[in-house]
Amino acid sequence: MEKARKILLEKFPLNDVSAELGYKSVSHFIAAFKKYGTTPKQYIMA
Repeated sequence: MEKARKILLEKFPLNDVSAELGYKSVSHFIAAFKKYGTTPKQYIMA
């Protein structure tokens, strides 16, 4: 998820980030990211 956090802070769209990391859907990426305590959107806005 460290790579995901880095990419998210560079303001890439979620679908691009999830595809870059090998997730077949954005919803699977969001579910995996939430296991670390927050959603991708909340992380970007923090």
